[in-house]
Amino acid sequence: MSLQFSLPGDLLRTSDSPDGRPFWWRESKLGVAKQVLIFLDAELYLNRVKALHVLADLEEREQFPPCLSVFLAAQGPELRHHDFTCNPKFASLVAWELLPLVWDQLCEGNEFPITLVGLSLSGLAAAHATLLFPERIATAICQSPSFWWNDEMFRSRVPRAKNLRARMWISVGDEETDFGISHPPTDLYQGTGQLESCQRVAQTLRDVGALVNFQLFHGEHDPTCWRDDLYKAIPWAACFDRCPGC
Repeated sequence: MSLQFSLPGDLLRTSDSPDGRPFWWRESKLGVAKQVLIFLDAELYLNRVKALHVLADLEEREQFPPCLSVFLAAQGPELRHHDFTCNPKFASLVAWELLPLVWDQLCEGNEFPITLVGLSLSGLAAAHATLLFPERIATAICQSPSFWWNDEMFRSRVPRAKNLRARMWISVGDEETDFGISHPPTDLYQGTGQLESCQRVAQTLRDVGALVNFQLFHGEHDPTCWRDDLYKAIPWAACFDRCPGC
């Protein structure tokens, strides 16, 4: 498969994931990592959000502990619509196939705490996987997650989830209010706004005991906003994975 995005120089490619999609990893410059950040939507996080710049800045400021950062390729819009819409097969792939590969190959067999990071549809996927597999995934960072999907089906599943102590960072823009639109290439229909669906899900999660940090930023569905948000989200997630009571 030919890659459709530029590979930054300080990012090293490892093997493919169990289903054949590539992933890349970056070691911490602060020392031996004790935590793992897994970014879904590698193409967006690397090229548009510029997540590597955020990680480098945070390390320079010593605002979070050493973390191994892994970027999993989404491989195009159609697969995003298939994999990231509360797909249990994709969630299982991440939890039971990708994580052991990361732990064995990159962490010397240590099962370090995992934070999933996603935006828009992959933000929905990160939340979904965290609820399904709490024994594998400690925390989710969900940036403008598409909780509107399928008439807010994710919210209806929350009360049945076994992980009532989920930790989730949910951020959304105050201008993400569009609804009644279809998203190509599969015409996913969005019947409610991003903002209001995120507010409802955050409250539902809190009602069942989840730890939710809800952040409202000024802006739209914008990579620049997500980049700025990561400066707060990553230290928050890393703090709880290192010290649950902090």
